[in-house]
This record gives sequence, C-alpha cells and structure tokens, in this order.
Amino acid sequence: MARKSNRSTSRTTADGGSQRRIRDRSLRLNYSFAPERIERLKATPEFRDIATSTKTGKEREEEIRYGETVQRDIVVLLGDMDGRRVYHDRKEFRQKLETLFQGFIRFPDYFWDVLMDALSEPEDTSEADPEGRSAPRS
Repeated sequence: MARKSNRSTSRTTADGGSQRRIRDRSLRLNYSFAPERIERLKATPEFRDIATSTKTGKEREEEIRYGETVQRDIVVLLGDMDGRRVYHDRKEFRQKLETLFQGFIRFPDYFWDVLMDALSEPEDTSEADPEGRSAPRS
C-alpha cells in the first residue's frame, strides 16, 4: 500500500516494515529580463532564423534586413525592462511579455515558448531547508 504526501511516498513492505522514498520534485523556474538571459535568447536558432530568408535576389536582402530590424527591436524592448527583478510566477511573467510586445510585434505561438525558455533559469535550491521547502522570500 502506498501513501502519498506532498514530499514523499511511503510503502509498507510484506514484512510490515515501511520504506520511505523522496519523491522527485518538478523543477521550479524563475524568469528575468537580465542581460545574460537576453543573450541566451539571441543565441537560439529560432531567434537567429528571424533574419533569414529562403527567397532570392532583392527580396532576400529586404527580408533579411527586415528580420534584423525585428531582432534589434526585440532586444531593445527586452533590454528596457528591469533585469534585476526576478519573477517566480510563470503566468505573471508571460503576461508581462505579452503586454510588452502587444500591438508591436506578433510572434508565432512557438516563439513565446522560446522566449520563456531563454529568459528562465532553475530556482536556486541552496536556500531550501532539509525537507525540500523553499526558504521564505523577502
């Protein structure tokens, strides 16, 4: 028989003893407009693809030039945000991003995930107590 709690799973063995195993936790992420995270976005293939073209001749040059302008605009808009603030709520950060680009740049759906991934990092778990709970945020 298994009992699940927030932190672990306990199992009763056939001889009546019990074993306790720590359950894997899902990875917690934080989000920020920090310069190093913007650089991470610039290094993604999806971001670099904005300034590419499959066309030929003059149309190709125009499309590449337009893509480079869009890349610069994205970097400028992200860079204007407070890079010192760290968001712990994914939904709040996504809404902030959508508001930032609303009416200015329309992204394909997959690019929102690229932005969220590039601008996120795993939470620092060194502040967690031995039970695995996060230390209170100030």
